[in-house]
Amino acid sequence: MRPGVIVLAPPWPRSGSGNTIAAQTAAYARRGARVLLLLAPLGRGHARGKVGLWQDAVSAMKFPGVETVAYVRARRNRLRSFLAWLLAGCDDSIAISARYAASGALPSDCAEIVTSARVDVVHVNHVFCVPLARRIAAIVEGTQGRRPLIVLDTHDIQSDAFADRRQRNPYSRRIDARADLARTELALGAQADILVHVTPADCDFFASRLPGKRHEVILPTLHPLIEAELVRRRRVQRPAEHDFIYIGNQHRANLETVRWLLGEVLPLASPGVRERLRIVGTIGGLLRRREPALYAANAHLFAGEVPSLYDYYAGAKAVLAPATAGTGSSIKVVEALCAGKPVLATRLALRGLPAGETTGDIHVHDTAVGFADAMTRLSAITAPETRVSLANAALYDRVFSNARYFAALDAVIGSLLPLEASMAR
Repeated sequence: MRPGVIVLAPPWPRSGSGNTIAAQTAAYARRGARVLLLLAPLGRGHARGKVGLWQDAVSAMKFPGVETVAYVRARRNRLRSFLAWLLAGCDDSIAISARYAASGALPSDCAEIVTSARVDVVHVNHVFCVPLARRIAAIVEGTQGRRPLIVLDTHDIQSDAFADRRQRNPYSRRIDARADLARTELALGAQADILVHVTPADCDFFASRLPGKRHEVILPTLHPLIEAELVRRRRVQRPAEHDFIYIGNQHRANLETVRWLLGEVLPLASPGVRERLRIVGTIGGLLRRREPALYAANAHLFAGEVPSLYDYYAGAKAVLAPATAGTGSSIKVVEALCAGKPVLATRLALRGLPAGETTGDIHVHDTAVGFADAMTRLSAITAPETRVSLANAALYDRVFSNARYFAALDAVIGSLLPLEASMAR
């Protein structure tokens, strides 16, 4: 019987997590496995009525190596969810999301792979999906007489992300305490067989609190198709269209960064630097709703969603990654390195780089005045064409490439599966 893997993930196609999940599915397919990507609802915003959301996610997450993309059909019943919350002891937002993800109706695709493939691994992306993974593992064990491994990719520390967002609990209407969120996150993590982390710092957090579990660091990578195109573009010389690009979608951390960049950094840069910046992605829509005056004053800098992100990378002198908030690894930095572009960043944006790996063409400034001065200096460098930073391209190839990711995941999975259950290469 051919081996199979069920990969669980939130419906987040345009995210840093989505890049690594795409590489994940490709890695399992390379090992000869059939791959079902099962998307999990995390709240009432993902209920059955959200047909457009699910259609978009299913279409966008048909990643390399995925045989089938399906999703758990969440219940609409708010009263049932509220009663479940009461019975659970009025718990926190992470627990609510995890319970919601696990309680929906499984698609027929799940039964099909369980009855036709030897499911060795349930690979969980984000801690919210752990209870769903346990439910599926029990089904596999009941059908095949053997329990699959549950591998948890944490991606970040969700208790920190929830606490920093200060988002209210949907039922209590209060902000959950960080300690309560962390307690829930660790209890969920303890239910996996192995935990995989995208940064050494995340590994330290979980390993120190769950010492009885096996922990591995596997640095993130890019969607294989994105990597291939960015690497190809390294060889293409283009006229310098913009000095700087910043790429961001609608996310609280990106909102805080853009506020800082527009409100504090650019006023300190030399005249003309502002006009040489383009902000790409949907973050402009969020800024327009939250800070209409700031958006209006800088509306011409926002390119919005563009036909080809690769063209913007190729036509930029440098990529900005001035993170002022966020957890996990910065996909902006990883993409910029892959494109072979100089990077101007804050220290927080480099949280995913291993110690000693900041020797590329990376300029680090944490203050508004330092960041503005660096933008002014880089903008003053005149060149008719953009250049490739060989140091940054080599840093990506060495630390974050698909090849490196595939090898690392192969080593972990190969060490966990018994010889007779090893997936064929």
